[in-house]
Amino acid sequence: MSSSLKILHRSAAELLACTVLEVFPNTKLIRGYSTDIGFAYEFVFPQTIDDHDISLIEEKMRMLLKKNLPIKLIEMMRDNAAEFFRHHGQEIFAEHVVTAPSNVIELFHVEGFHGYSPAPYIKNTKEIGACKLLGFSQRKQLFFGKDSYEVTRIEGVAFSTTKELKKFLKRYEEAEKRDHQRLGPELELFTRQDEAGPGCWYWLPKGAIIREILLDLYKTELRKRGYDLVSTPRIVSKDFLASSRFHLPESQNLAEISVCGRPYLLATDLTPMHVQLYQTKRRSYRELPLKLAEIAEVYSPIKPNDLCGLFRSRLFTTDAAHCFCSENIAQEELISSLQFIGESINMFRIECKWYLVSKKPKTNVTKAYWDQGVELAEKAIKHCGFDFTIDTDQVSIGGPKIEARLVDALGREWPGPSVQVSLFPKETTLQYRGSDDQMHRPIVIASALFGSLERFVAILIEKHGGFFPLWLAPEQVRVIPVMEHHLSYSETVWKQLQQQGIRASIDKKNDTLAAKVYAAKRAKVPYVVIVGDTEKQNGTIAVRPFQDQGKGRKESVDAFVESIQKEIDESA
Repeated sequence: MSSSLKILHRSAAELLACTVLEVFPNTKLIRGYSTDIGFAYEFVFPQTIDDHDISLIEEKMRMLLKKNLPIKLIEMMRDNAAEFFRHHGQEIFAEHVVTAPSNVIELFHVEGFHGYSPAPYIKNTKEIGACKLLGFSQRKQLFFGKDSYEVTRIEGVAFSTTKELKKFLKRYEEAEKRDHQRLGPELELFTRQDEAGPGCWYWLPKGAIIREILLDLYKTELRKRGYDLVSTPRIVSKDFLASSRFHLPESQNLAEISVCGRPYLLATDLTPMHVQLYQTKRRSYRELPLKLAEIAEVYSPIKPNDLCGLFRSRLFTTDAAHCFCSENIAQEELISSLQFIGESINMFRIECKWYLVSKKPKTNVTKAYWDQGVELAEKAIKHCGFDFTIDTDQVSIGGPKIEARLVDALGREWPGPSVQVSLFPKETTLQYRGSDDQMHRPIVIASALFGSLERFVAILIEKHGGFFPLWLAPEQVRVIPVMEHHLSYSETVWKQLQQQGIRASIDKKNDTLAAKVYAAKRAKVPYVVIVGDTEKQNGTIAVRPFQDQGKGRKESVDAFVESIQKEIDESA
């Protein structure tokens, strides 16, 4: 999302707050912010609200936008701003202001409304040409450790033109049908149990099969490319991270725990541990490239409002492959990693956008060495023929990075596969002895196919609408006996399919044939095999593909196995 669009969304959130106070003057404001698709604001209403109230607020907000009112930035000293909000009955705002890190507080001002929101803003209300409130949700929340309120979160979208809004709403309607948070539980892939693990997801048997297929495929490809799989701790000493080049910015907000009185972090980045493995002994140029890879479950304490299904969950499975190599083969290894990712994306038939993130953070790596890394990355992505955009906003921690950002059903971009040129300062202890008998620092090519396996699966669900390619479908065939006396032959067919490596199930429920077929279609099972009197007598089966609305075809089990295995090979 562009910075200009974020400014528009953040301004729209403040204008929503302005409208709410007009309709419900005694409402307490909590905070407004931009979201992945638009904006949201949190309130404590003096009364229960419903859909009718949301419609009224939306209509009033549209009227406000048409007034073409100027929007101004007002700055106040922190204590003055806190007193100002207390005077206007906004005690929660006042408490937020008191704990603000800056002595100068930025206020959003339009007409008689003052909101607490960082600048910049749009210049006038008419810059928002169209808006739509998508709905509201409610939850109990404790503020400042003492007062509990029922918080109402209203979410909406805003655009410069009505045409853009109409285009979004059309896509939004289609995206709701493909929403992984709806399809996942419906297809029995995963579920959530917030009482036990808020922000985490429980994988059911079918979902676990998909995970296993993807991870096995990835491990096989890693081994083909010369990587050795390793396993390292998820709990890392805070002192270690603080004293090394891997000291992560506070924005990453790693979860901290105490073990025997010492502070530890739940690490989400596997690079420090793989570097430690490299440093377990002295290295020679003859050992390079050294390739290490790992798949691990990691935890990130994401705030409740930032959670977004499998796209952004607290517990997720990450992957990391690190190739420690000399400068003379770094380009070759970089291209190889990029080509693997490109081929994988094509195989999964998912949409992505390529970016080169090259903005240098504050680091001990010299500008000349950083620029050398940027040149390596740019040459590699051009060699692979990928259309890419240079991201000038995001800082690339560790080294220049090439990202394939995955596009969901709503058109949002999410972090996905990546390849990074990890650079280390000249004084690093990460070294190897070269053929000239001198010590050299290696270049580390860090790559990830999934980034987050959960997010990758969510993208696949939304891309395919839950109807996975045959090779990836957790249930490839469902055997349906017409009557109870057909069950014995159905079990024989089912066992034959299982023995040939086909993921098959059998529907033993005491339902009508029509009900069983309908259930299989709702579960998006690629093939339904029906067994009745004719099939039992002739030793055949009636095969009905998911997409076929007719009666299907009759054939032997062996013929069906041969055809389905051929289809699996062709679709994989």
